[in-house]
Amino acid sequence: MHRGYLAAFVLFLHLGSGLHAEPIYPILHPAAVARLRALVRKSPADTHQVQRLQGLGEYYLHQYNGPGGPADKDSAYACSRRAEALSTTLGYKPGQIRSRYLLSYLLFDSGQPAEAQRLLSAAINLSRRCGYGQLEAEGWYYAAEAYTGPNHDLAGRIRCYQRARRLYQKLGNREKDAYLLKTVADVHYTQGNYALALRELLQVLATYRAIGHPRLHYTYDLLASVNCSMGNYREAIRYGLATVEAARRSHDTTDLPLFYARLGIANQEINQLPEATAYFEQALLHAQRENKVDQVLNAARHIVSTRLAQGQARQALAFYSDVLRQYPPATARVELDAALALAECYMALRRYDLAERQYLKILALEAEMGESYRNRFMAYQKIGNYYMTVQQYHKARHYLNQALALNKQGGSLRRNGNLHLLLFKVDSAQHRYRQALAHYQRYKALHDSVFNEKKSLQIASLQIQYATKEKEQNIALLTKQNRVQQVSIQQKEFQRNATLGGTLLLLLLSGTVYNRYRLKQRSNRLLEAKQTEINGKNAFLEQVLRDKEGLLRDKDTLLEEKEWMLKEIHHRVKNNLQIISSLLSSQAVYLQDPAALTAVRESQNRVHTMGLIHQNLYQSAGPSLVAMQAYIPELARHLVHSFNRQDSVRLELNVAPLSLDASLAVPVGLILNEALTNALKYAYPAGQPGPVAVSLQLHEGQCRLTIQDTGIGLPAGFDLHKSSTLGLHMIRGLSRQIGGRLQIQHTGGVQISLQFTPVKHPKPSLALT
Repeated sequence: MHRGYLAAFVLFLHLGSGLHAEPIYPILHPAAVARLRALVRKSPADTHQVQRLQGLGEYYLHQYNGPGGPADKDSAYACSRRAEALSTTLGYKPGQIRSRYLLSYLLFDSGQPAEAQRLLSAAINLSRRCGYGQLEAEGWYYAAEAYTGPNHDLAGRIRCYQRARRLYQKLGNREKDAYLLKTVADVHYTQGNYALALRELLQVLATYRAIGHPRLHYTYDLLASVNCSMGNYREAIRYGLATVEAARRSHDTTDLPLFYARLGIANQEINQLPEATAYFEQALLHAQRENKVDQVLNAARHIVSTRLAQGQARQALAFYSDVLRQYPPATARVELDAALALAECYMALRRYDLAERQYLKILALEAEMGESYRNRFMAYQKIGNYYMTVQQYHKARHYLNQALALNKQGGSLRRNGNLHLLLFKVDSAQHRYRQALAHYQRYKALHDSVFNEKKSLQIASLQIQYATKEKEQNIALLTKQNRVQQVSIQQKEFQRNATLGGTLLLLLLSGTVYNRYRLKQRSNRLLEAKQTEINGKNAFLEQVLRDKEGLLRDKDTLLEEKEWMLKEIHHRVKNNLQIISSLLSSQAVYLQDPAALTAVRESQNRVHTMGLIHQNLYQSAGPSLVAMQAYIPELARHLVHSFNRQDSVRLELNVAPLSLDASLAVPVGLILNEALTNALKYAYPAGQPGPVAVSLQLHEGQCRLTIQDTGIGLPAGFDLHKSSTLGLHMIRGLSRQIGGRLQIQHTGGVQISLQFTPVKHPKPSLALT
């Protein structure tokens, strides 16, 4: 098979009905198409001419399925017929096979399924007889694409994809195998099987990264849409930003308008209207640059929806009317979407007569398009809302129920909730109170789900701002968070410890990931600025306390306020540690080196270890004591889940009801974190099952912490006294800090035990046996 021919065959695998179709090979640029036309006119009748004719046919078919019309379909058919005839004359079997694939698609589209199936089966059988494994795999991919439309057999489509995958796996083609798995995930997403689609897409992403695949943006885009449909808006926005970044990095900006539009939709789902409008305007700008009329009108329609949501109906109508004058719709689908936008403007202006004209036009166009119109559920929702407004409740219920059924196939939680709210109003108006109550309860459940997701949006916003280099806004947000802190002398001690711990972690990470050094330096300066501000506020508050000393006579009240302030600072320290963890997580998205990713994850676990201490402190009854019986199990389970060992490693916990001072609990927690991390990573390789025992007991005034596994033990020749690994270095140093006695045994596994005095002031002794 000629490699040049394979590169020329670029389009027919892009003809599927998936919502996030990615071409298996790059689409021909218009300049390349012009060169092909010139070569076809003057080149001899050889195999290269076959390839050129097929390339032109594929380009015309792409235009027909996109912004073009019947003329492009006729051109695609003519080029494909010429290519098949020339391939037959030359006896060029790869040309015959590919030409028949393309012709069969055209026949399917023209309503001739029997002839199309005959051509397709003959081409697949010919590729099998000739031993063309690559061509046979492409044939099964194409056979899957014959299952188009929502009413067709999606299970049969997946079976064809799986046959193509097996052939690519046999050929050792990991890239095409991953591509087909992504296509299967797209089908599962269309079916509404979001959890399965998400697992498959994460597997695709891991494979693409392992082989250095340059075009990750289509996978990121599909991950963003799946998370958006599941209500995981934070992840949807994160993957949406990664989509845009990856598209720019690979210089494949063809679908940038769609990527920006989907980012806008994710923000619109959580009612972040200014951010959504900004992304829609970016989509409009890029579509105008590429002169893509359908994408221009799509972006403009979304801008109209955000303006209507902000009460700007007249501005929205004027804006969209101006866009329609510059870019008149060229296809029925775009004309239908334009009618939807105009109808919404008229509804907002209460011009129901003009809105009715647009809705009747929509119903006519929708009937003409049939199953090819994918936004039918949106049209039904808007029409149902119109009929409810004009009090034609029977029609309103009919269209809203149809919209609800279609939305379940790939819609969002917010739209689902809005549909239930509209049905509640319709049933209430007709005194169907039992049905109305059921719809309202469903609306509230979905609304609360979206609202709860918005609570985690602040961290996502910080990640977005760091990714887009808006550091000044980050500083302002963090400063506002710290203005409400009221501190005392003990507060300064805890805050200083948190700052030093964060700085140490950032320095360790910078040594592992040197190319992120400058970002870490900025973070250090930010933390120092925060510390300076807190110190200044401490001095001010101390002066205020001295000035008003005569007024603070109630000792009980003073103690309560002091305890409240201590709990508040523990809460703030825990939040700051979570921000550091988020920073590490945001950097991990862009790392390719497995060692760097491991270092980042272990640093996150150390930050989480300290964060649990402060969470325990502000939740406990005592202001400075950590309940180890609650803290150690929570930390151990977090680490097991972090390393995905919950199905293979069995935790055996024996923790006495002890409470330690925070100055002891922090180093003890870090020692436990390092010991458990080593056990989870190395004790049971290749996913082998086994126990890991953690014990903390008090005997004769001494605490004894033990972490033990029955795994493979330490490597042969491993010298504990000479080892300089980071984990052992931290364990030794922290044991010395609390004046503990450390013992490490490696007979029948590894046992690490630490004996220390449960008092606030550590001893300077350390023994290692």
